[in-house]
Amino acid sequence: MRVGGIVTDFRRRKSKKGAWWASFQLEDLEGVVEVLVFPKAFELHQAMLANDRAVLVSGRVESEEGRFRLTADEVSALDDLRERKAEGVELRLDADEVDDDLIRRLRAALSAHKGDTSVYLEIVRPGAFRAVVRTEPGWSVAPSPGLSEALEAVVGPGRVRYRARARRAPQPSVS
Repeated sequence: MRVGGIVTDFRRRKSKKGAWWASFQLEDLEGVVEVLVFPKAFELHQAMLANDRAVLVSGRVESEEGRFRLTADEVSALDDLRERKAEGVELRLDADEVDDDLIRRLRAALSAHKGDTSVYLEIVRPGAFRAVVRTEPGWSVAPSPGLSEALEAVVGPGRVRYRARARRAPQPSVS
């Protein structure tokens, strides 16, 4: 299971064998769940764990007497998750706003963040058409919060979207 939320009531603990582990409450708008991070996972992900930190926890759900608990296998920071999971960056542009100046500013913002992720332009004229075009490879970028800010400064807030990598379903084993 994957659950995102804010870390509260973070407690670092030491096991009888002397290994560090942690427990905390993970809160979102729907409720709270207790999370346990045992030594192996804690060693890998302790840098992500602190009160008031937004995280995504992947792990196993356990239920005991109607009380649910999540045992973490992975913990990721939510602040740049959309960028880290992106397979493409899509920019929504109003056809009437596209001109040489916009393209020049867009090219400058993209070239400051070069990488391997494709960029798509969604050009819209409400009531008339919508076209999505993949840019040439020279416009590919490295997604980051800085890229998001730079692009929103050019195209406007709410017009930058990330296409998430599709999760592969587990393949059935054949005997």
